[in-house]
Amino acid sequence: MTQNRIQIGIEKILLALVIYFVLIFVANNQTSQNHLTKNQNEIEVVNEINPPKNSDFMILDNITIDDDGGTTGYITWSEAADLEWCSGNGSLGNPYVIENVIINGWGSTCVSIKDSTAYFIIRNCTFYNATGTSIGIELDSVSNGTIFNNSISNCYRGISIMDSTNNSILENNIINSSFVGIYLYSYCDFNNISGNIITSNGGSIGIYIHSYCDNNTVKGNEVFSHSNEGIYIYNNENNTVSDNIIYNNNIGIHIRFKGNHIVSGNNIYNSSQYGIDIYRCHNNMVFDNNITNSRLDGIYLYQSENCSFINNAMTLEGMLFSGSIIELSSHNVDTSNTVNGKILYYYNHVNDLDENNFINAGQVTLISCNNSIISNINASYGSRAISLYYCKNNTIHNNIVSYSKYHGISLLYSQNCSITNNYGEDMNYNTIYLYKSSNNTISNNEAHYNRVHGIYLVDSHNCTISDNRMYANEDYGIDLYSSSNNTVYNNTCSDGDSYGIRIYQGTLNKIIGNHIFKNTLYGIYVYTSSNNLLSMNNVSKNQQYGIFLRSGSENIVVRNNITDNVGYGVYIYDSPKNHIKNNYFINNGMQFFDDFDDLISYDIDNSNKINGKILYCYINETSLGATDFTDAGKIILINTHNSKIEDLSISNSSIGILLWYSNNNSFSNITIVNESLAFYFENSDLNNITNSNIYNNRIGIYLYSSDNTYVNSSKVSSNIENGIYYDFCSNTKILDSSISDNHNYGIYIMRSTSNTIVNNSIEDNSYGIFIDDQSQDSMIYLNYFIGNSIHAIDDGFNNKWDNGTIGNFWDNFTGKDIDDDGIGDSIYLIPGLASNSDTKPIWWDAPHVNFSFPLNFTLFGKNAPFYNITIEEGRGHTFWYEFIETGYKSYTAMSGIANENVSGFFNQGQWSLLSDGNQLIRFYINDSMGFMNTTDVVIRVDQTGPAITLIVTPLFSNGITNIQAYNTTEIITGNLLANVSLPGEGYIYPELTYQGTNLWTGSFDVFLYGSGTYTVYVNGTDKVGNVGYATPESITGDLISPTITLMVLPLFSNGITVIQAFNITEVISGSLLANVSLPGGEYIYPALTYQGGNLWNGSFDVSAYGEGSYTVYVNGSDLAGNIGYATPESITGDLTPPTITLTVLPLISNGLTVIEAYNTSEVISGSLLANVSLPGGGNYYPALTYQGGNLWNGSFDVSAYGEGSYMVNVNGSDLAGNIGYATP
Repeated sequence: MTQNRIQIGIEKILLALVIYFVLIFVANNQTSQNHLTKNQNEIEVVNEINPPKNSDFMILDNITIDDDGGTTGYITWSEAADLEWCSGNGSLGNPYVIENVIINGWGSTCVSIKDSTAYFIIRNCTFYNATGTSIGIELDSVSNGTIFNNSISNCYRGISIMDSTNNSILENNIINSSFVGIYLYSYCDFNNISGNIITSNGGSIGIYIHSYCDNNTVKGNEVFSHSNEGIYIYNNENNTVSDNIIYNNNIGIHIRFKGNHIVSGNNIYNSSQYGIDIYRCHNNMVFDNNITNSRLDGIYLYQSENCSFINNAMTLEGMLFSGSIIELSSHNVDTSNTVNGKILYYYNHVNDLDENNFINAGQVTLISCNNSIISNINASYGSRAISLYYCKNNTIHNNIVSYSKYHGISLLYSQNCSITNNYGEDMNYNTIYLYKSSNNTISNNEAHYNRVHGIYLVDSHNCTISDNRMYANEDYGIDLYSSSNNTVYNNTCSDGDSYGIRIYQGTLNKIIGNHIFKNTLYGIYVYTSSNNLLSMNNVSKNQQYGIFLRSGSENIVVRNNITDNVGYGVYIYDSPKNHIKNNYFINNGMQFFDDFDDLISYDIDNSNKINGKILYCYINETSLGATDFTDAGKIILINTHNSKIEDLSISNSSIGILLWYSNNNSFSNITIVNESLAFYFENSDLNNITNSNIYNNRIGIYLYSSDNTYVNSSKVSSNIENGIYYDFCSNTKILDSSISDNHNYGIYIMRSTSNTIVNNSIEDNSYGIFIDDQSQDSMIYLNYFIGNSIHAIDDGFNNKWDNGTIGNFWDNFTGKDIDDDGIGDSIYLIPGLASNSDTKPIWWDAPHVNFSFPLNFTLFGKNAPFYNITIEEGRGHTFWYEFIETGYKSYTAMSGIANENVSGFFNQGQWSLLSDGNQLIRFYINDSMGFMNTTDVVIRVDQTGPAITLIVTPLFSNGITNIQAYNTTEIITGNLLANVSLPGEGYIYPELTYQGTNLWTGSFDVFLYGSGTYTVYVNGTDKVGNVGYATPESITGDLISPTITLMVLPLFSNGITVIQAFNITEVISGSLLANVSLPGGEYIYPALTYQGGNLWNGSFDVSAYGEGSYTVYVNGSDLAGNIGYATPESITGDLTPPTITLTVLPLISNGLTVIEAYNTSEVISGSLLANVSLPGGGNYYPALTYQGGNLWNGSFDVSAYGEGSYMVNVNGSDLAGNIGYATP
């Protein structure tokens, strides 16, 4: 033994352990925290004897101890005690102790102890990586050992004990053992396995006690996540398994062979099969266990005797019993056991039970109980709701048995029972299950959504199954397995994932009046079964076959309604001597797969109807005629020859016309639509299909092992898969037919030889023709391949695509036929493995021409242009052109010589009708075969002169008149031309000069030709000779200046002087202009404003410039620019008011007072004015009269106003408006 020992500081080791266990627990799920109560007494004794050390951990290679020294490389306990990792002397009071050790097994066993009776303890150690077939801790022939609180991981066996007694395995954590966590085998007795945590994440077994290991205790362990058993007791006696927590294993506790075990107080849940499985193991006590959510059964008892079950609680599961009547009668199962909190009733040899014997039932099991009634219970969510073994004359009525893990109602070896009005759904298996149970009645039950069947009979006979409803069961609605003489009538089986009703290895069953529809596979499936009757059933809308007879014989199918099944209504496979009569088919029919002897043994007559017509089936007939197929809805010929069938329309019958071993028949003027197969011939030769229309089927014509078939002058189109499909056929001919619009292949040739395909139109298929690699020697020519995605694929051998003279037409042929002999000048390559080709492809080129004139987008005017073409390839028959706008065509016959030239002018009259702009002219040329080529030429037409806009601008003041002209539509050739008609006679032709951007300008001088009317004309020519004319413009020559009259009105009193001017001869251009010379010699320029009519006025302020002489001048221009001047007017500015002298002469005696006033400086404008203020207030205004000279006088009467003071005031204005005042 290697004695390497490495002392490591406690801190480093603890850190390494933390990291290690984190990785282990992350990979394998954290173990549960809910441990059972440990064997504390035993643990406390161990710790008192030799308390755990708090020293450093040690890393060792391994530990191998053989206490009798008989194994090479092993040491004895006394030698081990001298080493640092072991202490004690092996006595009860001072056992050997191995603790705080870490061993990485590196694929070998970590600790092996043999042949030891000394007391020892292995505790607080870590052992791992004992992989392969190695062990964490191995005890061989050992007693008095204790393995306590160790961590053991990633080993083949965690702890393995052989031939060892009185050992304790306590509180260890055993993870990821690939085979078993704790393993006892071969005479291991009185060992204690308690308080351990054992998890494997897929490893096989948690605790395994194997063969001849008795009186062991497995207690308080937590065992989970094993692919097989949590705890497995195999071939032992008197072991106790108690108070364990066991979950997520395949089987929680498995006890197999021998017996006398105690299984108690365990908590078991989430087992993939059974919580507790007792297999051929006797005299066991099973009590106080809690078992939850096993996938199958909580407790499974198989062929065991004298077992006792007390106070076990099962949730979402129950108990399954299996065995002979002696075995089943030997058990004690009392009512303390529960299923989902309800009572588990187990009655043994008790008769006349009724509803009062099943109060609050969670599960009912009867063993050899007769004349009892089980009714009105709800035993759902268990595993076996109601089970009867070896019972007779019982009634199971009006119960609910849903969501069972296995079967809802089971009868095993039971007779003359009635199962009625029960309901069950969502079973893992079946709602009603009969095993070797005959003469029973099953009626008015409902069975839905089961994982397997609704009603399942195995080896059960003479039963009646009626009026039941089966919906959406995953396998079969009703399954009769090895069961005979049963009657199944008026049941409903629908929407299942497989079959509605199946008979397997059964005979003499009667399936009558059932409703079977919408099942995923078959409505009724009869397999390896004979002499069964299928009658008056409604079989519809099943996704494959309505009725499928397979590998049986002499079954009778009569008077059924068989409707809308997706595959076939009736399909017979390898089944002779069946009788098919008086059935009514709608939108489906029959098909067979059988050999000759079986087929000719069929009993099928013409009593069957299909879609309201007759389903004809002739067997072993010859020389039938049209009258033998009157109103045919489907035709089946078996070994029938030399018959003639014509003028029929067939649809929706699965296979329209079906031939087996039938030769030399002809089919003419047949229309077949909406079939799976329109024609199906198998092993049938020398048949002929002529003038028929075959469309909208899955496959149009299907030939299998049928030679010398002719398809002639027929249309095969729009079929979902293939138009014509033949396999193992030879010398078949397809002639003069149309094969078009088939979604996959027009013609598919498989494993066939020497076939002929001639003169057919093969159009618009995905693939025109496909020849597989086992087909050869076919001849294919004179066919027209048009519009197929792929015309042909040839993977075969020695197939010919031409006959040496002519091949096929291919619409994607890229070669030429220059000599117009109808054969392409190059080969056409056929895709595929054969690397084949059509060496004589049909091709006739249309003549190819070269256009020398006109060329695209050439511009032409009003004159129709010339055209010129020459044939480069082929020989022309007729040439014509078409004006597309007007539809006009002009034809010319050709001589048919090589390189012929055609030329001429387009029709002038038709040319003149064309609109300006781009015009499409299409040129056609064909040859004597009618092949035509076209070429389009776009030319530009311009038959309209250019648009010209004229502006004439006269400037008569200097005699010049300007001309501006614009061409607004197109380019002018040369210059625009102008001419002007003069006032007298004659013309002048001023030159116009191009200024850019469509503008041309010129001028002429009116002074040279005098006043009068001038008219200006302008024209221009475009590129194609069209002349455009501007609208002429006339002007009047005016060389006379306008007359202006001037009036100046001074108002010097306020300084304003008004100017009024009149133009009296013509219209002024713009405004009249005024200027005024001032007394000081300067000028001002008052604005004149047009007042309407011929009047213009303005003003200036004399007060702004002072007294003196002012002269006013006015001028203006007429529209021709002639300037007129008014005669100037002068005024004198006067800003001084007049001087007035006042004399008042009162004549008081008579009351009159005389007023005399004199203006002594200048003329008064108007009169002097007087006003007198009166003594009482107010004023009086006496009139003053001019007396001549400068004297003005007047008076007022004082007597009129009374005495008092009167004040006289006098004023007057001079001619300039200045006001003078006399002294009052």
